[in-house]
Amino acid sequence: MASGALLMATSFLLMSLALHPWQLAILFGVGAAAGVTMAGPLAGGTVITRWFETQRGLAMGVGNMGPPVGGLLLTPAAGWLLGELGWRGVLQVFAGISFALAPLCLLIVRNSPGDVGQFADGRSAAETGPHNSPNSEEWTVPKILRSPNFWALALALGLVFSFGSGWNANVARFGEDLGYSGQEISVFIGIGAGLGIPGTLIFGRLADRFEQRPLLWICIGCHASAILILWTLPGTPLFATALFLFGFSGAGLLPLYATFIDRLFGPASFGRVMGLGGMVALPFGGLSPILIGEIRDRSGSYQGALLLVAVVMAAAAFCLMWIRNTDHASDPMGR
Repeated sequence: MASGALLMATSFLLMSLALHPWQLAILFGVGAAAGVTMAGPLAGGTVITRWFETQRGLAMGVGNMGPPVGGLLLTPAAGWLLGELGWRGVLQVFAGISFALAPLCLLIVRNSPGDVGQFADGRSAAETGPHNSPNSEEWTVPKILRSPNFWALALALGLVFSFGSGWNANVARFGEDLGYSGQEISVFIGIGAGLGIPGTLIFGRLADRFEQRPLLWICIGCHASAILILWTLPGTPLFATALFLFGFSGAGLLPLYATFIDRLFGPASFGRVMGLGGMVALPFGGLSPILIGEIRDRSGSYQGALLLVAVVMAAAAFCLMWIRNTDHASDPMGR
């Protein structure tokens, strides 16, 4: 995680010095992306699964408050700083923030409770017996790739995350098409991201109490509803409502995804499964922002692209129907 933070910082700093678009593409698409992968939800979720058991969903929700908090604070700040410092100055500020994360990771993060003589959930040694131990079976890569559950879950969430991110990459231009300024859009996006804070907590808590699949359907349905609202080219109240709904439901996806992986495959294989899931999503993530922008350039509006995103969300919800909750070997009830 510390190395990932340093890689992000270095990439942002070099981006601020770039002279050609291809340099920005490589530094952002390779350097910064690799840094986020190393320091972000994959590493953080793996640590959380080792430290928490009984309320793992809530812990995932708290752990995933970072992106919405960052969106709430940094998106409007970036919009203001762009006017004051220009894009190079903004990247240098973000480089400084990323550099500051590296020592925090080294000082605070520990891979597992055993590294510091503790047990999950703060239990004592007497309370940690065979009946309380999490599933220790590790799924090999070939076994994971042979699992229909893996492919159904990875495809569903890969589509949602990729096309959701692809739309986020285009939403500023969409807002400009509707007549909003860049700073106005950054405020809307920031508030929407801020609503992800209760979103992560609510859906993380619900993941501890209910099956993840219906909760994922709710989040995906909220995503699709927000997209269809935007398709109508709405006025300010509905435009803001759609962005807020998108931010609230989007924040719930990651804790639900993480707890679903844990339930199906166990904590011992969490990082491996989530990493392979990221590989499945990679082609969609690379294609979606380009495809959405291309549709806009060819047609003159984002309405066709919005319909495409809504259809993709429906396809993702359908993929979840193929999951059979029987892969977790240590859970005889198939939860």
